[in-house]
Amino acid sequence: MLYARQPTDEEWQELKRMTRQDVGRVSQRAEMVLLSVRRKTVREISDLFETCRATVRFWIHRFNAEGPSGLYDRERSGRPPKVTQRVIDRMTQMLHGDPQEAG
Repeated sequence: MLYARQPTDEEWQELKRMTRQDVGRVSQRAEMVLLSVRRKTVREISDLFETCRATVRFWIHRFNAEGPSGLYDRERSGRPPKVTQRVIDRMTQMLHGDPQEAG
């Protein structure tokens, strides 16, 4: 059987905070870990969240390796931004400046 490791007191508090304050999937992942700590099986957790067992196992392994911070999404590669830093800087300058100067 796979279960999440016993979290430290600080990790426990962070997991509880995540279930209440973080949005969507992160909150769900923290709840999965807390249920696993309470000795709910992977099957029970996957049934409860209507997800596959591999997903539950993945997040338990990530928590065991990295703690609560491992439950957040990582950066992903994707399409490069179309807007350059120069354009962003100019837009910021325009937003904070006088509207008549911007035209």
